[in-house]
Amino acid sequence: MKHHVKTISDGDTPYAIVKSFSKTVASFSSFWNKNKFDLVFALGDRFEMFASVFAGSPFNVKFAHIAAGETTLGAIANAIL
Repeated sequence: MKHHVKTISDGDTPYAIVKSFSKTVASFSSFWNKNKFDLVFALGDRFEMFASVFAGSPFNVKFAHIAAGETTLGAIANAIL
């Protein structure tokens, strides 16, 4: 079964990242409310993925987190994860 949750980045400024984060949390909150899975793979550690996992926490979604830990110049991942 294939699912598509639309989240759109508004840019890479601090304000745009927070705005995109909040849109992603809202979109995935609706998704997790309607869909149940035994296990969800979370690939990477970008803020978009963090937002989807964050939204799944109150719904007790079980995540397997893979492909994280790489360092990207200028990334904020280490500050929030």
